[in-house]
Amino acid sequence: MEIIKNCNFAVYKTNMKSKILLILIIILCINNLSAQEDCFYGHTYLCVGEKYYIYADVANIRVRPATTEEIIYKFPAGQEIVINAIHNGEETSIDGVRGQWLYVTTTDGTNREGWLWSNSLSSKQLRRGNVKFVFGINSFSDYKFKGTVKAIDNGKIVDRKNYELGMEGAMFNNAKIIDNVSLENVKHVVHLSIGGGACMFPLSDFYFAWLEEKKKLVELPVAMSVSDACGVSYTESLSVPSENSGGIYNLLVKVTQEGTPPEKGDPCDYSKWDWEYKTELFKWNGEKTVKINH
Repeated sequence: MEIIKNCNFAVYKTNMKSKILLILIIILCINNLSAQEDCFYGHTYLCVGEKYYIYADVANIRVRPATTEEIIYKFPAGQEIVINAIHNGEETSIDGVRGQWLYVTTTDGTNREGWLWSNSLSSKQLRRGNVKFVFGINSFSDYKFKGTVKAIDNGKIVDRKNYELGMEGAMFNNAKIIDNVSLENVKHVVHLSIGGGACMFPLSDFYFAWLEEKKKLVELPVAMSVSDACGVSYTESLSVPSENSGGIYNLLVKVTQEGTPPEKGDPCDYSKWDWEYKTELFKWNGEKTVKINH
């Protein structure tokens, strides 16, 4: 009697109909396992075969996937690695932040490899010239996540700025560099978008101006949005003037849109909602933003 084992189950060979069903089950099961093994979906979204920068000031590389195991290397912030495999065991929580173990290798030709905790990585490569921008979450306490964005110039951390998030399950939704900005002394703006990935979990957009000559990051106004289908709609958006998107030189515009559902009728008919709009203006003086009262 033939036994086929996969995905922790055993199926006995019987008739042709059962064979076909068995093949379909195995294909679905293998595909599911492959998806689970290829990417890790935590506070950061990390995939096997992709390259990332180290976010931690110093990342410990261990011989096996546990904080009690021997440290064989220490990688500095900005070091580029590639993920070879994702540990399929339980996640590890450090300073209240959960993460998974990854087997990584350096890409600089030294071929140093070992196990790294996932939140030691920046989830997206942001770089302009010799400057790398890395970001991540450091800790969770008092119902707040605390994170940092760091500027690394030629392998050295030259500046950092902190941010806070008051939500469970915070995850980086997007990160990008805005180029050719129309702000005095600003070379680029780093934009981080972080949300909870579900209704009523706010989405926070953090902006940091990069002053190339001073090697300095400066916080710009934060935009926050939250929604729940047919119940809540609150959106803030910040416009950063650039050669690509237009705008007035040294002027940032923040627009708030808030909707109130009708007391009677279909709350999902947004045309029946009452909408309020608010505009805030911020002038950039070459070093920081100053709110304009109008």
